[in-house]
Amino acid sequence: MPDPIALVVKGQRPTLLEADKANELIRAINAFSNLTIQPGDRTQVIHAGDQVVLTYQAGGGNGFTGVIEVADGHLDTFDMTFTDGILTDVTAT
Repeated sequence: MPDPIALVVKGQRPTLLEADKANELIRAINAFSNLTIQPGDRTQVIHAGDQVVLTYQAGGGNGFTGVIEVADGHLDTFDMTFTDGILTDVTAT
């Protein structure tokens, strides 16, 4: 996951019209496009290149309910909360 993006301030630079700030936002959004969440026989996170696969243990026909902590390459962590196999919340920790 990318580093947190600083808020822009009215009347100050940078603005979202500036390429560096806009690209920072685009990179953060693109990080989520490389995240795959799927059921499996165990809970694990696999990071390879720019791809992240989060596999949660699904058993007995019921989806996983619980929290999985995910750490990115910058040592930022996120709690991903699932209810019956559905991702319901992502919170930076």
